[in-house]
Amino acid sequence: LSALNSVITTTLNQVLKAGLEASSELEKAHTQAQEQGSLALKVAMAQFTNTVLLAMVSTMHFRGKFFSTTAYPADGLTPWANARWYYQVGTPFMMTMAINQCLPPAIHAIKYFAFRFLQWLKVDKGSLSCGARTQNELDRIYEFNEWKLASSYGEVLFVLSSTLLLCTALPMLLWISAFGMALKYWGDKTAV
Repeated sequence: LSALNSVITTTLNQVLKAGLEASSELEKAHTQAQEQGSLALKVAMAQFTNTVLLAMVSTMHFRGKFFSTTAYPADGLTPWANARWYYQVGTPFMMTMAINQCLPPAIHAIKYFAFRFLQWLKVDKGSLSCGARTQNELDRIYEFNEWKLASSYGEVLFVLSSTLLLCTALPMLLWISAFGMALKYWGDKTAV
């Protein structure tokens, strides 16, 4: 169940990102910097809300945890900081973060290799022009799609903010984020 929750959350994050990229083109920003800053902030906030709040709330079990008559249980721990919380909430959240950080570089790699394969299919073996009559047609054959720096920056903001917020409760999240940032660096490097 937690793996399904992780996949759904990650898929929703990618759908949110694509939807925000499409809707940002409809906005009337005065400068390109305002447009990109707005998109980065929207992507970061949408993914943070989707992942941190919804993933944690959907995996928590509230049976007598917050509405009991005593503020703290007999063992002195807060109602949520115990092994059960780590098992029910922390582990699925770290799995969601790991999948969420591995998916965008994987999408970049799939797009890159699919583009190169389709480019290879289009190339006439005797000529590199592939029947293009103008320079714009030739550019479309050999150029990769536009890379959205702002939405990628929003994903980095999301990972950093959620890691810094939750790393005291989930120390393993630091290692997951470090690996994810390295993977994102190499994925974005090939996407450009």
